[in-house]
Amino acid sequence: MTLKEKLNEVEATLIGNRISAISSACLLAGAGSMAILGLDQATEVMGPILGPVMGVGLVGCSFTGFGSTMKKLYIRTREHLKKFNTLDPRFFKAMMELDYGSWLLGYGQLQAMYLAARDSGNPEYLRQFHQLKREYTKNIIPNF
Repeated sequence: MTLKEKLNEVEATLIGNRISAISSACLLAGAGSMAILGLDQATEVMGPILGPVMGVGLVGCSFTGFGSTMKKLYIRTREHLKKFNTLDPRFFKAMMELDYGSWLLGYGQLQAMYLAARDSGNPEYLRQFHQLKREYTKNIIPNF
């Protein structure tokens, strides 16, 4: 595995999934404010905000597995692209089987496939991804 591939995995894990990135930022902001101000002063100054922000962060991070699920899907897609040299519709449907036709569910799977296609350097993979997304899912969250 090259350094570039390892860095792409780290990016997919930490910031590739926007839900993981925002949730981690919420947790870090809450923990940072408590560390800088102290627990008593932080709850006094930011009391009504601190709890909900950290709660959202914790729920989001636990929902996404702190980005670990994203990393597994990213690696699986990258390996699929290397092995078959295409983004197969059967593979796409198998990855998206739990989105239940939802507008919001399945974002993590889509983002992992998008990042793997983007990081491959082959524009044809991105074209295939967008075509399959239009064809097989109703998800409205943009991938970038």
